[in-house]
Amino acid sequence: MLKPDVVFFGDSVPKDRVKAGMDAIVAARGLVVVGSSLMVYSGFRFADHANRLGKPVMAINLGKTRADRLLCAKVQEDCDEFLHMLQMEGAFGDDDRPVFGSPNVDSGSGRFALAPKVS
Repeated sequence: MLKPDVVFFGDSVPKDRVKAGMDAIVAARGLVVVGSSLMVYSGFRFADHANRLGKPVMAINLGKTRADRLLCAKVQEDCDEFLHMLQMEGAFGDDDRPVFGSPNVDSGSGRFALAPKVS
């Protein structure tokens, strides 16, 4: 049987991929979830792991996520539109990594707002 190298709903994520993701979170300063509700455990586990390590978890997603209680910030906007706006405003460095706190991004513009974590 020919099968693409993806994990379909209901299938198990290969252990080496899970380990690679967990290791990346250990090495990272935080986690940004883009365009996922994290309703299935295969995705939620990474937000939970980051939170347990005391790392900030942020989401860019329309609607509720399974990790809402873990989030330090949430942007409730269309992820494509929001990331495009960040790019146009110069929020990405030369290596296309986000540069938060960039002087080119007007965080007070009111167009997009971060929702602080609600306890």
